[in-house]
Amino acid sequence: MTHTKGPWEVEIHSSTGNFSIQREGFGFATVFANRSQDPLADAHLIAAAPDLAAFVGKVIKWKPGDGIAALQQEARSLYEAAIAKARP
Repeated sequence: MTHTKGPWEVEIHSSTGNFSIQREGFGFATVFANRSQDPLADAHLIAAAPDLAAFVGKVIKWKPGDGIAALQQEARSLYEAAIAKARP
């Protein structure tokens, strides 16, 4: 399965209050302000999806013998970047 490559960004539409998920200035998903309890938080979580997928992919591919210290350092960096992006 493939998806639109990241990074994804959040853009607010001032006229509607809706949030657009974009890549390189082109929107491909919308979070509607009137359909969500916290549309800004939802939009940021969606925009962090490629970063979260990179983190999960790194952890899943780890095998015993690959070196836990290197995995911990790289996975932690990916995780922290993804979580930071997911927060509004």
